[in-house]
Amino acid sequence: MVLNQAVKWFVNKILELDGQLSDIEQQLNQKCMEIPYTENILAISGIGDTTLSGILAEMGHISRFDDVKEIQKLSGLGW
Repeated sequence: MVLNQAVKWFVNKILELDGQLSDIEQQLNQKCMEIPYTENILAISGIGDTTLSGILAEMGHISRFDDVKEIQKLSGLGW
């Protein structure tokens, strides 16, 4: 019975944390969309919201790139 209660507690905790993670991801995606030229990065084939936040964190200010191919290389989607 104690083991059963512990398993239920862990399952509930995982579900709770999963919900919090979803909220944080949604907030992060909203913040990313406030960054200028973000829609240009999303136009690159293979890049979605999750990849976008990682790319933005890595690349810094987008204005330092001359063209989309440089961004594709950074993201691992170009040669």
